[in-house]
Amino acid sequence: MPADVLEVQTQELSLRNVSSLPLSVNLEIEYPFSMVFAADDTKVTHATKPKLSLDVNETYNLVVQFDPSFNDDFHIRTVDEVLKVSYDEHPHVVSMSLHTGTFKYNIVSCVGGFA
Repeated sequence: MPADVLEVQTQELSLRNVSSLPLSVNLEIEYPFSMVFAADDTKVTHATKPKLSLDVNETYNLVVQFDPSFNDDFHIRTVDEVLKVSYDEHPHVVSMSLHTGTFKYNIVSCVGGFA
């Protein structure tokens, strides 16, 4: 059994309110993905269903994290999930595809695509 440990991978995404009104943004993501929020320099929280408030033209830099240790076997695998973005003020839902995988103890990650 290899001694290498798969490290958590992160990717930063920017959310910007381009509407003329403030927005309440609901985010939803499934494990092994999570979102990382730093309350201050010492406390970091992880969430799968956070809620954000964005003022007009405000940008929020969101950190998405992937935990490759979600499965303790050594199989090569890919993981596809969806980051759902919904709004309290509007029924529209935006879906962003998340794709990553573990390949022989290495991680390859990419985030992209709106549906």
